[in-house]
Parts: sequence; C-alpha cells; structure tokens
Amino acid sequence: MCHILNLYRRTTWLHQALREGTRVQSVEQIREVASGAARIRGETLGVIGLGRVGQAVALRAKAFGFNVLFYDPYLADGTERALGLQRVSTLQDLLFHSDCVTLHCGLNEHNHHLINDFTVKQVCPQDRLGRGG
Repeated sequence: MCHILNLYRRTTWLHQALREGTRVQSVEQIREVASGAARIRGETLGVIGLGRVGQAVALRAKAFGFNVLFYDPYLADGTERALGLQRVSTLQDLLFHSDCVTLHCGLNEHNHHLINDFTVKQVCPQDRLGRGG
C-alpha cells in the first residue's frame, strides 16, 4: 500500500530530502515535486488475487478513496458483497478499468506469466502496475 501511495503522492523525494538533511526552502520546490502527484479519491485500484494480503490492501485502499475492483477466479461468490468490493470476471476487464493494478497471488503453474507482453499492452501508459511480496 505504501508503494501505491508513493506512486500517487510522490513522497519519496520528500523522504530523501529529510534523510539528507535538506530543508525545503520554498513553496516552489514543493510544487515542482508535487506536479506529478495525482489525486487518489476516485481512482480505480485493480487487485489480482484477493487472499489475506489482497484483502488487506483492498480494504486499506478503500479507506484512501480508491474504487476497488478485484479478479480472483478461485474465490467463492459473495465475497465481494461481504467486503464491499466489485468483482470482475476476466483479467482483461480488470486491466481495462483500473488506474493502478496490484498483484497478490502466489506464483504457480496456473498464473506463471499472468502479466506478460500481451497484458501489459492492454494497460494504458499512465496506469500503474505493482506486485505484492
């Protein structure tokens, strides 16, 4: 979740400046760094794999104002209602409708190369893609 927030709010630069002892000298410096920052509220986060970690990320993302979609073909029906999330039936739907995508599925023979050249081309250039540990 921290990496997703960093992608949107560009907090790494400020953190690095603090570690180096650099003080922000002007509002212009902050504006320069924040020019690439984006609002989170209303953005759509796509979660691939809604296990324990995927659920934790999805619920935290909702608290930050993300609309959350998920794709997990192995999860029982009704989970989306219990968690207040929106399920999509295909990976392509998730990639098409998401502004940011995060993966939370264990690697196995069924999902090896789940994200590949073909699926990456379906994601818009300004979209963000991340993988959970």
